[in-house]
Amino acid sequence: HGLLADHIAQLGYSGRLLSVLASRTAKIPAANAAAGPQQQGQQQQQQVTAAPDELGGSILRLLHQLAAAHGASEALASATGAPLVPTLVTAMAWGHGASILVLETLKRALDIGNRQRDTLVAQALQAGLVDKLLGMLDWRSSSSSGDDNEQLAGAPGAGASPQNSQAQDQEQAVERALAVDVLRLLAEDGSYSARASA
Repeated sequence: HGLLADHIAQLGYSGRLLSVLASRTAKIPAANAAAGPQQQGQQQQQQVTAAPDELGGSILRLLHQLAAAHGASEALASATGAPLVPTLVTAMAWGHGASILVLETLKRALDIGNRQRDTLVAQALQAGLVDKLLGMLDWRSSSSSGDDNEQLAGAPGAGASPQNSQAQDQEQAVERALAVDVLRLLAEDGSYSARASA
């Protein structure tokens, strides 16, 4: 699997996949893509976020697998068609599942063995990823969305089941754990470590 991923990168297909994903995420309304973490959480609760189409979701899964190979993650970091981190940050607006996949992809791509790691950290800083991740970890924003969940669940005809709420809480917990991992990787030694950890 690692050799195949590296071969895909050598043939230039990783950059092409990233360009197609960038064109798919360009269709996300600007309000969803540019919303802060608290606003985005409220929009997800109201199910206003854009749903990924089949192709966009498949490309996101492929990029997740490609990022496990060092050669492919280096190729993704230096892709000329579309920058990796801003494209993935925009795809986070597709919901918790996409956000978890994006964070796992970034965690793989930010591995210390990646020679293009500094490029990814610079892209993350430019895309405002650090602020977005810190917003996910803010207990005030998560408690306010929890209150909204309780109000929605108590409303007549809301249709929210305890199982859905529990599954959503588990997804948010996974999302927060991955956010911590990505923040730690962004702060590792490198050209931009001081800015990332500030």
